[in-house]
Amino acid sequence: MEPDETDMIKLLSVTSPTKTEDTSWSKIATSCAKPACVLHGQRIANLQMTEIESEKSLWVAGSASLDKIASLDFLDEATAVVCGAKGQLFLVDFRQQQGILGELEEAQTPWAQMEGLSWCAGVGSGEAPLIARLSLGGLVVLTDIRYPSSPLKMAQCCAPTSNLRGADFLSISLAPVLGDNLAVSGFDGTVQVYNTQDWDSSGQEAKPVFIHKGHMFSTPGKDGGSPVVTTHTWHPWKPQTLLSAASDGSLHVWDWSDPQTSEPV
Repeated sequence: MEPDETDMIKLLSVTSPTKTEDTSWSKIATSCAKPACVLHGQRIANLQMTEIESEKSLWVAGSASLDKIASLDFLDEATAVVCGAKGQLFLVDFRQQQGILGELEEAQTPWAQMEGLSWCAGVGSGEAPLIARLSLGGLVVLTDIRYPSSPLKMAQCCAPTSNLRGADFLSISLAPVLGDNLAVSGFDGTVQVYNTQDWDSSGQEAKPVFIHKGHMFSTPGKDGGSPVVTTHTWHPWKPQTLLSAASDGSLHVWDWSDPQTSEPV
C-alpha cells in the first residue's frame, strides 16, 4: 500500500438538495453514462440530476409537488422513473432542461392511493422495463411502463405487516436473469422470493417460493427485537444468488431454489 493510501473513506464533497429544509435522507440513482451523474432528491419538488465530478446541476424538476420520493431508477441515459411514497409513478425526461415530471395516469386508480400506506418500487431490465411496486400492506403491482393505465399483475404477498417499524426499509427487486421472479424485504428479518408466472391482475394471495431467514438468527438489538432487513439485491448474472443486509450490520450472500422444481432455479 502506498504511503498516502488508507482504508479510511474520505468525504470528497457534499451536494445539497434545492428548495427544501427537509432533514430526511435523499433517494439516489446512478447510471453508467459518461460523465458520471447522480439523480437525487427527498421530494418531487427538489429532484435533480448532478454531475458528480464537477457538481454541476444538469437537470432540475419543474414541479412544486411536496410528495416524498420512495424510490427512483434510470430507465436509460435519457429517462428515469420515480415512485412517490403514495405509489404514484412519475416519468423523468432529462432532455428537457427543466421539466415537469409526467405523472402516469395509472396513479389515479384506487389501489395506488390507499390511505396511509407507503410504497416503493423496483425497475426490471430490458427494452420495455417492468415496474414492480410494493406497499406497506404487502400488495405487489407489476406495470409495463408503456401501458401504465393497466397493471399487468397484482398479488397480496405473505408479508408480516403487523408491528412494522415504518417503510424506511421497504424494498422490492426484479430478478435480472429470471424474468418471472422478484424479491421483497423490509417487513422483518427475512427476504421473500416470489414467482409471478401464474399471477393475474385480481390481487390474489401469493406464497413465496423461498424465504431467507438468516438475519432473524442474529443477536437481538438493544430493544430486544430481531434485526430487520434494510436492503437486498440480486446478483447480476447468477440467478440463484442474492445479497441482503440487516439493521444489525450483517451482510449475507445466499442462494435460493424453488422446492417445486427438481433442480435449482
